[in-house]
Amino acid sequence: MMRLSPPSGAMLSAHALAQDMVRQQRLGDALRIYDRMLCLASDDPRVRLQQGAGLLLGNVSECAERQFQALTRTHPVLKEAWQGLGKALYDHQRAEAAVRAFTRAAEVSDAPSRALYHRGLAHRLMGNFEAGWLDHKHRLMVPDFRHRVFDRPRWDGSSLAGKRLLVICEQDYGDVFQFVRLVPHLRDLPGESIFECLADLGDILAPVLGGLTVIPSRGCEAPRIALDCYVSLPSVAFLLGVGLTGIQTPAASRDWATGSP
Repeated sequence: MMRLSPPSGAMLSAHALAQDMVRQQRLGDALRIYDRMLCLASDDPRVRLQQGAGLLLGNVSECAERQFQALTRTHPVLKEAWQGLGKALYDHQRAEAAVRAFTRAAEVSDAPSRALYHRGLAHRLMGNFEAGWLDHKHRLMVPDFRHRVFDRPRWDGSSLAGKRLLVICEQDYGDVFQFVRLVPHLRDLPGESIFECLADLGDILAPVLGGLTVIPSRGCEAPRIALDCYVSLPSVAFLLGVGLTGIQTPAASRDWATGSP
C-alpha cells in the first residue's frame, strides 16, 4: 500500500476551489485549475486523483477514466487510483472492467471494504447477483456509510425458530423500493418477522408486506418492541441466497407495481 504525505495548504485550497467550480457546472474552469496544479506539482499523484474526482463529479467519466488509468500505470499500488478507475468504468456501464479495477483496489488497500462494496454494485450491474450480495455486506464496514446499530445481534442467517426478527430500512426511499421485493421470502421462515416501515410508505407497500407484522420507523431510535435479532433490508438477499429468479417481482407485487387489475 502506498502512503502519501499531507498536501500543502495551497493545494487544498486550490482543490476546494476546483470542486466548487465543478458543482457550479463550470467544468472548464475547474480543469484549468487542475492543469495549473499539475504544472506546479507534476510528480504529485494527488493532483491527478483530484482532477479525476472532479471529472467524475462533473459526469465526464471517459475523461476521468483516462486520468485514473494513467495513474494506475505510474502508481500501480495506489488504491485511490484503482478505486477512481473502477468508479469511472462503472459510471460508463463497463461493469466487467469495473469489477477488475475494484478487485485491484481491494488488493492494494489495508481497508478494502469500500472497494469490495463498490465491486458488489458492479457485479449486480452484470447480473451476477450472488457475488454482488456477497460483496454488498462490506458496506457495513465502510466508515462513512450510514447504517444503524442496535443492542441486539445482527441476524446471520441461522434458524429463527422461536425468535423475533426485525427488518430495518437502512437508507431512504430508493433503498426501500429496490429491496422490498425480498421481504416476501421471509414469510416462509420460522419465527416472527417484523418489518420496520417508513411512516409514509405503509399503504403503498401493503400489497408486498401482507402477512408480516409492520411497525412504523422511529428514525435513528430503536423500536419499542422486544426482538431477538435484526437485519438491514439489503442484507436479506445474501442471507437467504436469493439469486436472479428470487428477486423477480412476485405476481401480486407485479400487479401492484404496474397497476394491473
